[in-house]
Amino acid sequence: MKTIAEGRDVQREKAYAWERVVLHRLETNKKLTTPEIQRLAHRVVITYQMPSLIHVARVTHNRGHALANHTIQLPDFAHTKVYALHELAHSVQSLYEGRWSVMAGHGPEWLRTFIELLNRYKVMSKRELLRSARHYGLKVASPKAMPAGPRPHSNRAYEP
Repeated sequence: MKTIAEGRDVQREKAYAWERVVLHRLETNKKLTTPEIQRLAHRVVITYQMPSLIHVARVTHNRGHALANHTIQLPDFAHTKVYALHELAHSVQSLYEGRWSVMAGHGPEWLRTFIELLNRYKVMSKRELLRSARHYGLKVASPKAMPAGPRPHSNRAYEP
């Protein structure tokens, strides 16, 4: 978890390794166009009752980012469902404190949000996601430990 004292996101490298080995190779991790990612972002906004839309921007640098101004930036290679949901989890998580918070790193709360999104959008089952994340030494917040904030609600009409 990213801590103020250390100023480090201590789970980041483990989370990236888990994604590379477990998630990016899945058949369900489809390549998406920018408009498809924008539609996915819109469904996430509706699901979490977010106060504003998330804009998806294609960029030429080599890292994806979720920005405080409700924009996710993805380079061409990152136009996949897993990369998009990774950045969208940062956007959702940042709402828990009403600002771009320390929790929006790759800590247990962010990972819980990411796993919920991966499961909701049919990348992998929640059970397998939790098992594999823990196998990689990642800490996942329990649903009860999540702070007050936006909660997903059913939006079946918008689900793929």
